[in-house]
Amino acid sequence: MLHRAFALLFLVPLPLLAEVEDDLTLGIETVTGLRSAYNYRGFQLADATLETQIETEITLGEGYALGLVAWHVAESSDDFAETAFGVSLRRDFEEVSLTASLDYHLFSESLFEDGVDLGLKAQWFIDENWDLAAKAHYDFGAEGTYVALEGGWSHPLSEDLFIAAESGISAVGDYYERSGMNDFYGRLSLTYNINSFLSLTPFAGYSIGLSDDADDEAYAGIWLAVSF
Repeated sequence: MLHRAFALLFLVPLPLLAEVEDDLTLGIETVTGLRSAYNYRGFQLADATLETQIETEITLGEGYALGLVAWHVAESSDDFAETAFGVSLRRDFEEVSLTASLDYHLFSESLFEDGVDLGLKAQWFIDENWDLAAKAHYDFGAEGTYVALEGGWSHPLSEDLFIAAESGISAVGDYYERSGMNDFYGRLSLTYNINSFLSLTPFAGYSIGLSDDADDEAYAGIWLAVSF
């Protein structure tokens, strides 16, 4: 889905989408996207999907920020759907940020169960281009844990064009009958700022299964982000 490559706001799993820094008038961003397959935490949940997301961030002062997000994913050829709502609290330091998040997921025609997901994330901004992050989640729907270590890189190619890449490795515990090493994943994206309110991002990603029952998956898609 739709979380510093686009560090407009913060975002948490999944699921969805903005990857360039920009000044927002009201601090609200909406994203619409298409992708060839929906792979979430190393599980292929759907084929081609349409995604929508809205998020905002409220600065609380003294380095704290409150984030609100909602998203919906629907499969184009079947009945799979995911709707989720989330809230997060982030504390920014000079080179590190710490984020606690709480999301509620509703699934239709999916092996995933409805439920609350609690998450913690620590992110280290090495310089203007590189960052490292560690995150841990407990999913009450799965009654299991998900942890990941990932790195990100971004670079401006021009005033309005940015390239970004991320890669990570994950492990799970009692997560839908899967435990141990989970997957090695990554994504490459190219963002073009059409103007100060509108950006377009084609992307491609992969998930290489590290568990016996995990499949390898490659996907591609495009996001359209509107900020206001």
